[in-house]
Amino acid sequence: SIIHGDYRLDNVVFHPSEPRVIAVLDWELSSLGHPLADLAHLCMIYLPIPGKLTVGDTPGIPKEESLIHMYTEAAGIPYPINNWPFFKALGCFRIAGIAQGIYARGTYGNASSEVARSYKHYVQPLAKAGCYIIDPSSMPTMSLPTHLDFIHYSDKARKTLILLKQFMMEYIYPAEEECYKHVINPDTMWTIPPIIEELKEKARLAGLWNLFLPSESGLTQMEYAPMAEQMGRCLFASEVFNCSPPDTGNMEVLHLYGSEYQKRVWLKPLLDGKIRSCFSMTEPAVASSDATNIECSIVRIGNEYEVNGRKWWSSGAGDPRCQVAIVMGITNPNEDRFTILN
Repeated sequence: SIIHGDYRLDNVVFHPSEPRVIAVLDWELSSLGHPLADLAHLCMIYLPIPGKLTVGDTPGIPKEESLIHMYTEAAGIPYPINNWPFFKALGCFRIAGIAQGIYARGTYGNASSEVARSYKHYVQPLAKAGCYIIDPSSMPTMSLPTHLDFIHYSDKARKTLILLKQFMMEYIYPAEEECYKHVINPDTMWTIPPIIEELKEKARLAGLWNLFLPSESGLTQMEYAPMAEQMGRCLFASEVFNCSPPDTGNMEVLHLYGSEYQKRVWLKPLLDGKIRSCFSMTEPAVASSDATNIECSIVRIGNEYEVNGRKWWSSGAGDPRCQVAIVMGITNPNEDRFTILN
């Protein structure tokens, strides 16, 4: 059989008036091989790697087991498929090679899209996924810190902590010198080190993203604690995993109390790591570490609020990507001092 290797809608030509394909284009990735290799290639969309290459939990898409079962019934072969892990791992390594080639074309300047350079972030996760499919023991192991022995730590949390620690060793610590040189250079100190955005994409693809928020990560706060401890060993690490303040607290507020409009306009971009936020609490005239001293007023006028006060040392305000602020102020000045704040 012939495996096309890149069969998709934009590589086929449809008949102008009939519902059929009249030509298949772009055969440079084709190869001779086992028919199951093509099925494995299709099943790459089910890999547990967040990003554009996979379907995740998209509604309407059949589960991998259902798809394979339908294939075996149509092909008249036994289910489960013999040596299926081999074909699936082969698919991982093959796509990893393709991703590396797309990235190379991007660096040479002859790619069809600027997106080509971003494919370098897919290579290692795909290769590691292939290794794990063939040999689950290839997943590194580590014991939990002794001070966490008393809590229940789920398998998901254990695996995430292992991956996080490995990510820190492979990518975060080696990037510290580059980031340091960037922030001490007078010409660049008020800009974002480019490597930060590259590492954020790697972290997202590795599934190490928004770990602080249970609804996103599936982790409890207790399970997240040692992960925050790991991130705290490097000044910029928490941002790489989209777990840095003040964004984390602001996202929690929007997640729990925001309107649908606020979630769409502010929460979604924050969860995607596209923008940053600010938390305005500290005021110059009072000891603002005690929130009951806050003097900034928030008064409702019709369908709007008037905010009157002065803030300084507002966390996140200096970031060029900051697009939203949460301001602490008094809405009920006549109430008890412990219930006046919003």
